[in-house]
Amino acid sequence: MYLTRRLLTRPIDHLLADISAVAGGDYGREITTDGPREVAIIAGAVDTMRTSLLATNEQLPAVERAGARHDEQSRMAADLHDVTVQRVFGLGLALTSLGFRHPRSRR
Repeated sequence: MYLTRRLLTRPIDHLLADISAVAGGDYGREITTDGPREVAIIAGAVDTMRTSLLATNEQLPAVERAGARHDEQSRMAADLHDVTVQRVFGLGLALTSLGFRHPRSRR
């Protein structure tokens, strides 16, 4: 009974504690790969997932900044387009009005 606990139960308990810590947000905690071969394989797979999560979390702020920059540029382009169209339309109206008021300067 003691050997079963030492060789199997304890490594599984440690693995569960490590996995629970990572699931709770402690991505810096490495998963220990001690114990029987099967436990070590599972621990290695979980540690690979943890490493992937760390890499993704490091890239996320850059992606969010790029998305925010794109949204802001789109908003500014739309505003500029709207203002430009309004000014050109206003200029056309002013020139038309000027042509009616001063027939000689229509050309």
